[in-house]
Amino acid sequence: MLPEKARCTGCGACAAACPQNCIAMTADAEGFRYPQIDADRCISCGMCEAVCPADHAPAVSQETSVLAAQNRDEAVRGQSSSGGVFTALARQVLSEDGLVCAAVYDEAHRVTHVVTGRPEELGRMRGAKYAQSAAEPCFPELRDALKKGRSVLFVGTPCQTAGLDRFLGRKYESLLLVDMICHGVPSPLVWEKYLAERRRTDAAGAAVRDIDLRNKETGWSRYAYSVKIGYEDGSQYRMHQAQDPFLRGFVQNLYLRPSCAQCGFKGIGRCSDLTLGDGWGIWDIAPEFDDDKGTSLVLIHTEAGRRAWDAVAPGFRTYPLTAEQAAAQNPSALRSSPAHPERERFFASLEAGAPVTETIRQCLDPPEKRGLLQRIRGKLGF
Repeated sequence: MLPEKARCTGCGACAAACPQNCIAMTADAEGFRYPQIDADRCISCGMCEAVCPADHAPAVSQETSVLAAQNRDEAVRGQSSSGGVFTALARQVLSEDGLVCAAVYDEAHRVTHVVTGRPEELGRMRGAKYAQSAAEPCFPELRDALKKGRSVLFVGTPCQTAGLDRFLGRKYESLLLVDMICHGVPSPLVWEKYLAERRRTDAAGAAVRDIDLRNKETGWSRYAYSVKIGYEDGSQYRMHQAQDPFLRGFVQNLYLRPSCAQCGFKGIGRCSDLTLGDGWGIWDIAPEFDDDKGTSLVLIHTEAGRRAWDAVAPGFRTYPLTAEQAAAQNPSALRSSPAHPERERFFASLEAGAPVTETIRQCLDPPEKRGLLQRIRGKLGF
C-alpha cells in the first residue's frame, strides 16, 4: 500500500523499483505526478512499499559542519544561483570519468533530471528551476553506473535524494548525494502555463531562448535579484523577484505540492552527504565577506561529503558558520511550507480556464492593494 496522496512526494522511487514496470507516474489536475498501479500486472512483491521514503524515514547525519562559500571563478559564480558550489563538485566528478545527474530545462522548458558525463552539459544544470522535476527515470542508469564502480553525483530535493537512497538499497563509496534547502516544489502545470502566458505577453508567442529565475544583474540578495527570460526574437522579460507573479506565488506557497506542507525531510541532519543552499544573511553575519555576487551555504554531513568538499575547497573563499546561523535565515531548512489559504481557490480557477497570472494576483492581492502595487512597479522601473 503506497502512502496516501497528501504524503506522497512524487519522488518516483516506487515506479523505478517496480520489477513489472506496472507503476506509472501520472499528473493529476494540479500538475503533480503520482504513482498509478496497473493492478492486472502487479504481483504484490512489495518493492514499491519497501523503497517509499514517505513510509520509511531515512537515517540522517548526527554531526554536520556548516560554512559559507564563494567560488573564486567569478564567471562560474555569476552564472550560478548562489556561490557556484555545484559546478565545482560536478567538474570534480566528471574529471574522474563519473556521471552527474541534476535538473535541466528540456526542449519545452519543462523541468526534468538528466544524466551526463559531458562538462559542456553543466551549464544547463546550473541555476534555480522552480517546478518539480521528474528524477526517477534516471535511477536505474545511476544504479548500473554505481555497480560498475563509476563515480556518480546526484543533486535533487531532499525527498528525491531520499527516494534514490531507498531505491539503491545500499551505500556506494562512489556515490555523492547532494540535496538542497528546499522551500517546496511548485506545480509543473503552473510553470508551463505561466511561461506560455509570458511568451504571449512579452514576445507575441516567440520561442524562449533562455531563463534565469535568479538573475544577479540587479544584485544577489533576496531583496535584489530579478527574473529574466530571453526570447528568440530578441525581446526579453525582466522583473524584480518580489514583483514577478510566479515567484510571488511560489514563496507564498500558493501552488506547492500537498506533501510540502508536512515535509518529512527537514532538519540540519540529512541522509545526503552534502546540503547546498543560499547564504542568506551573510551580509549581517560577515559583512566583510559579502559582496552581493552570491554566497552558497554548504552543510557537510558525512565523510564522503567531507572528502568531496576538501577536493574542491581550494577554489573557494569560505567563512565558518554554526547550524543556528544557517537556519536563522533559511527557515525552510527546518520547517515545512504550509499551504496558502487561497490554494484551493487558485487551482479551481485554473482548472476552470482562468489565466494563471491574473489568478495568482487575485489570490494574493486584495483589490485595494493592486493599485498600490502598480505604482510601486512603476517606480521600480519594471
